[in-house]
Amino acid sequence: MPDFFYNIPAFVVVLGVLIIVHELGHFLAAKMVGVGVIKFAVGFGPALFKRKFGETTYQLSLIPLGGYVRMLGDVPDAITGPQETDEEVRAALVEGTERSRWFIDKGLLAKSWIVFAGPLFNFLLAIALAAFVVFIYGEPDLNSAPVVGKVISGSPAERAGLLEHDLIVSVNGVSPESWKSFAKMVHGSEGRELQVVIKRGATEINTSLVPDLKVIPGAEAEQSKVYLVGLMPEISRSPVGVGQSLYVGVVWTATISVDMLTQLGSMIARERSADELAGPVFIFQAAGEQARKGLEDFLSFIALLSVSLAVLNLLPVPVLDGGHLFFFLLEGIFGPISVRKKESAQQVGMVLLLSLMCFAVWNDITRDPDKFSTQPRWEEKTEKEEGAANQRVEEDLAPAVVGQDS
Repeated sequence: MPDFFYNIPAFVVVLGVLIIVHELGHFLAAKMVGVGVIKFAVGFGPALFKRKFGETTYQLSLIPLGGYVRMLGDVPDAITGPQETDEEVRAALVEGTERSRWFIDKGLLAKSWIVFAGPLFNFLLAIALAAFVVFIYGEPDLNSAPVVGKVISGSPAERAGLLEHDLIVSVNGVSPESWKSFAKMVHGSEGRELQVVIKRGATEINTSLVPDLKVIPGAEAEQSKVYLVGLMPEISRSPVGVGQSLYVGVVWTATISVDMLTQLGSMIARERSADELAGPVFIFQAAGEQARKGLEDFLSFIALLSVSLAVLNLLPVPVLDGGHLFFFLLEGIFGPISVRKKESAQQVGMVLLLSLMCFAVWNDITRDPDKFSTQPRWEEKTEKEEGAANQRVEEDLAPAVVGQDS
């Protein structure tokens, strides 16, 4: 089956899960505080499927790049826009519907909870998926023996003849106790040739490695140069219980969230290139690739995107959930803000959001196609990209679940 057609179901599943979970958070939170929900929509544009149960219409639309929950007494915004449901809301008021079920008449805490519940559910999904992966497959351990898990194409290690499952016995006569200690030997080599003894099966083989210098972006626009050989560890796994799995899921989700905020801050400060922003085209390609690699990688990929969606939605940009929360904060401090001001801000926010989306799509279609692949390469990637990928793995800075073989 061609990759394009293989990617379609993977892409639909990824976006479907992320959107449904996000909107389900809004939906359940609204019900919890007694707000009526008129519409639960997945996607935008013309409806492909529509069914009404009780007061709520459940709709699947043509463009699967988002969704929304429309509530009683909700002010139309730049995404949902004026709909036929606006008339239903007015009619409900005439018929005597209690204003207590209107979103706009709820207190700031109740409205904030409804808005925050969407990103919260995405965080919870990421935690659950990360915990599930660790519980099923075990927790990675980089303190295990220095066994080669992957040799990057075109790297010094490949040129030296190293293969997967080779055991690093010694480097310049010193035996590394773990992969981390081996990585430190390579990083501290200063580019000098390393005499390496490997064990392949029952045979010991002598070879030499000459590390390449790679540039790795550091914090606050600083750059560090690290010597690497293009090896990734064979990660052993330790079985863990439910409690430890949940702990790993929480720590991983928190770590990824902080990393994403740091990266966004670096882009805003122009310390990091905005060309790294990826959009739906990249997700389409990557979803299929991760699905082909197996369930573990596919679930990890969904978890990573779920964190991304949560972090993005919490940014204080009008139209996004974070923008609504920011308005609620201002209202709590300074008093009510007029609907007209909110609508004007949302129009500006929509322009910013669409501009960002267009920029991300432009990055996707102008990016080197090889960079869509998550398979590591040595010569085809820039020093910055390949160095960062290997540094995360060799120094055990990578998250425990996602991107183990980046």
